[in-house]
Amino acid sequence: MLHIVLWAGISLLAILFRLVKVLRLSGPLLYALLVPTLFRQWYLAHTLLADGILFALLILAVVSWVVSLAKWIRAIISYKRENSDAINQIRCLGRLAREQGADYIDIVLKN
Repeated sequence: MLHIVLWAGISLLAILFRLVKVLRLSGPLLYALLVPTLFRQWYLAHTLLADGILFALLILAVVSWVVSLAKWIRAIISYKRENSDAINQIRCLGRLAREQGADYIDIVLKN
């Protein structure tokens, strides 16, 4: 029974640390764990500063999320725009081919 509980606890910790890594919260987590334990006297003397540093680290993590989200949205828009341009070019070629009386369009793909 103890073995199962220990395994479940370690598995839960592994999932938690994976989530922290994915959310880019490693820096704030390390700061929150190390500063109050290793620098306890300094932390108690400068609580406002220490908490401000922690909040600044959390804000930097949120800013990195926003930047990543903006890059992801920009990539999706760019991909859709490129596909839309390609479809419009193919339609234009089809129109030109019909006007010239051709039965098919000859398309050469370039890398």
